[in-house]
Amino acid sequence: MKRNTINKLKAYSLVAGALVSTTDLLAEVITTDLEPDVVINVGDDYFPLDLDNDGWNDAWIEVGILNGVSSFVYATAIGGIAGVLYTGYPVGYALNASANVVAPFYYSVTLAWEYPDPSSNWGYWEGVENKYLGVQFYIEDEVHYGWIELSVAEGCGQATIHAYGYEDEAEEEIQTPLDARLWAPNVFNPNNPDPQNQAFYVRGFDLKEIKIMVFDKWGNTVFETDDINEGWDGTFKGETMSTGVYVYHVMATSNSDEELEIKGNVTLIR
Repeated sequence: MKRNTINKLKAYSLVAGALVSTTDLLAEVITTDLEPDVVINVGDDYFPLDLDNDGWNDAWIEVGILNGVSSFVYATAIGGIAGVLYTGYPVGYALNASANVVAPFYYSVTLAWEYPDPSSNWGYWEGVENKYLGVQFYIEDEVHYGWIELSVAEGCGQATIHAYGYEDEAEEEIQTPLDARLWAPNVFNPNNPDPQNQAFYVRGFDLKEIKIMVFDKWGNTVFETDDINEGWDGTFKGETMSTGVYVYHVMATSNSDEELEIKGNVTLIR
């Protein structure tokens, strides 16, 4: 049973004048779109989220500053043992009790900060757009799964909450929306203890063809594949590449012959 004592009215006060619409996304997945989006800046109060709209908060998002120098984006789950956050939740990825997520799960987690620790499995949400944070929470003593759609500004001084959703049936897995069927991380570390973060992997859904290319700062191709299960390990012709920013270009075709394309930067750290 949830034991959160924060009044739900605080959440409503932060979105005064906003239009909140709740719709069925898939079968029993209920989503809430925040219109307009909720923008949180350094110094603002944390923003509590009631995923199932029952009057009790399930998680909150905060943007703060550490020692007056380094800004960060922080998330906390509420509600006993099931108050668990799953980081690195790609678009379309299924969340359940045994989900193979990009990073471990915690009751609280720093999603982004200006000076991330290269040895950690989280903290790399800086500059990402429309990424999903998975959440476990209780409804009447039963575990449910949900997600929060977020964007984090460069410099980590601002976070934007776009929407959230949850699976109405207890213990059933949930997927994020599939509108964007391609997803790529913005950082990876070949020395990371988590195998999911040791290479640059592109994730996609409902695809029949894909081409993934990575370029260095001079425009030279350092990685190319047509296999979505093959990731770039930060080497080129057996040689270790320098840490820094690389450019990726991904082109794909869905099973319904829709042409998809994403471009962006990925940072290699060690």
